[in-house]
Amino acid sequence: MKYGLSNEEAIQAIKSNYPPESYTMLREALDMAMNALQQLTEKDATIKKLKDMSQRWEKAFTNADKQYLKKEKEVAELRKMIEWRDERFKNANEQCDRLRKALEEAYTTMTDALQVMEMEKRDFNLMPQCTIKDAAEELEKILYPVGEGDKE
Repeated sequence: MKYGLSNEEAIQAIKSNYPPESYTMLREALDMAMNALQQLTEKDATIKKLKDMSQRWEKAFTNADKQYLKKEKEVAELRKMIEWRDERFKNANEQCDRLRKALEEAYTTMTDALQVMEMEKRDFNLMPQCTIKDAAEELEKILYPVGEGDKE
């Protein structure tokens, strides 16, 4: 029982009013009470430390939760950016495929025209800056670069 005193004050009060040696049983009881009060003081200190640690951990967990939610939001935004990039990449690849196909069709048309012109023995120098044959060779370089192999 405390009666409004702290454990340390109660121990000090018992020591100040400690009975003479002839009161053996009372002294033993008071020694046990002082020992119990000392243990309570130590336990109270341990409980206070644990409460303080618990509060720190609670704050840390709250902070970690906030950081996790922030990172989760950032990850969602990054996923959107990746999806957007992938869509643009897909569209660019599709456009490249369409352009390659158009170039291949132009090349086929030009080589067909060259074969007809060769069979009819026509003049290839229709334009002063280049011939149809030169244009077909340039298209061939674009469509089939050296080292890339045949794209058939």
